[in-house]
Amino acid sequence: ADGLLVTIVSIGAPLTQALYFWGRVATGDPYPFSAIGALPRFVCMGMMIYILWNEIGDKSLGPGLAALKLLILSLAAKLFMSFGIRVAKVEGEKKENASSAQLNVAEYEGIFTAIFLFLYLKKADGLLVMIVSIGVPLTQALYFWGRVATGSAMPFAPIGALPRYVCMGILVYILYNEIGNMSVGPGLAAVAVVFLSLAAKMFMSFGIRVANVEGEKKQNASKAQLNVAEYEGLFTAALLFLHVQKDAGTLVTIVSIGLPLTQAIYFWGRVATGSPMPFSPIGSQAIYFWGRV
Repeated sequence: ADGLLVTIVSIGAPLTQALYFWGRVATGDPYPFSAIGALPRFVCMGMMIYILWNEIGDKSLGPGLAALKLLILSLAAKLFMSFGIRVAKVEGEKKENASSAQLNVAEYEGIFTAIFLFLYLKKADGLLVMIVSIGVPLTQALYFWGRVATGSAMPFAPIGALPRYVCMGILVYILYNEIGNMSVGPGLAAVAVVFLSLAAKMFMSFGIRVANVEGEKKQNASKAQLNVAEYEGLFTAALLFLHVQKDAGTLVTIVSIGLPLTQAIYFWGRVATGSPMPFSPIGSQAIYFWGRV
């Protein structure tokens, strides 16, 4: 894809990310860089939706349209949080519930979008592809807007979350079959990252929340899961890109082994010990190394 809009978002998206974070760090205050970074970022995201709509030739129910729906839902949720909650100065339980719901769906957006765009490029089809192409955007919408409408986690947190786990499991299976070459490489690494993501999320739901685990153990596991979730979408997108490009070599092999391994070490190491030490620095420093590679 090329053209003026593609050039604008190719420059604008990284620039707004940098302005938002480093501007706030430099000033020690949300203003003015919170608004300076966020508002153009919404515009860039809207442009991306328009570009993707034009780039996806097949608008039938499938992975291409599913990726587009996820971006629209993501932008809608973010705009609601900015203008419907923060600008409107909503406080208390309503704000906490909406914020928690938006952060939850945001965990999945990157990894789901990367997978669906990959499946679109691979021209994947079939019943399972159709199910997840409908189910994933639907569960994301139900989770966020259901919680916003009711002002509570119940009943839409489990209504959205449980089918989402099923869809994610199906996506792991589809991805495994679509990769084809199961030798050590970026394709298999992407499958491993998605599988580890699902395992960590299910552990938090059933091993922590359903089991009513509280205190330091819950706090440690929650922080560990949120940390690895930050990287999952980026890692999955990069690894699937390398697979599509058929890139190979020593460095590709190193990151294909290292990225899933460090994700597993960071999360499950912290869960096993019940503490950030020593697996927080062991996992995070290794992640930074693989990222630089």
